[in-house]
Amino acid sequence: MLLSLVERYREFGVLRAIGWSRRRLFALIFGEAAIIAFIGTCIGVGLAFVGVWVLKDLPDLAGILKPDTGEVRLGDVAVSSASDARRSALRRQRFGFVFQDGQLLPELPARENVALPLLLGGASRKAALTAADDWLERLGVAEAGSRRPGDMSGGQAQRVAVARAMVHAPAVLFADEPTGALDQATGHEVMQILTTTASMTGTTLVVVTHDTRVAQWCGRLVELRDALVHADRVLSDGVRP
Repeated sequence: MLLSLVERYREFGVLRAIGWSRRRLFALIFGEAAIIAFIGTCIGVGLAFVGVWVLKDLPDLAGILKPDTGEVRLGDVAVSSASDARRSALRRQRFGFVFQDGQLLPELPARENVALPLLLGGASRKAALTAADDWLERLGVAEAGSRRPGDMSGGQAQRVAVARAMVHAPAVLFADEPTGALDQATGHEVMQILTTTASMTGTTLVVVTHDTRVAQWCGRLVELRDALVHADRVLSDGVRP
């Protein structure tokens, strides 16, 4: 039955996950350019607990870990059953990540941090740095290009992190508590940048947060309770707090 349902959902969405939990079937389908928030008490360490079936963490959706049961697909690619090398390539080429503290490399200036995904993908240094400079300018932090993370404000560092996550044109951008280390005003700016950038580029944005104000920026809210999806609802294209 599970295999037939996977076939049924295979035609829809950019990123799809399906599986069982407590004898209940769950399917999560993320469309192109969708902006989704996960919120709930299950959210925890790392890229947080997605809390649907035995697919327990967002690392499963992002191909960092393999789920115990069920299936995760990106387009026609079965992420959950791919080899380690294939999943690494998918994360490098098709996924972007923004973490709570940015996780920029402290030894590198901003433009080299942003260029890193392209360099790892085989781009020339000149092309990678040109693309990095373009993204830093788009996000209003061109002046920080030569600064190392320790010389930036929290808001600047998070904008640089968004630029790094977007520079290789990912299909899906995962943001783990992207405003958790910021004050309210700066967090507001970062969420505006994330949602606007995702909409303009057609990137699917998946935000994990405990903050209902952050969740309101998204067009869809998946609420988690006790490691299960409690609610999955549309938020009228996202409210701008």
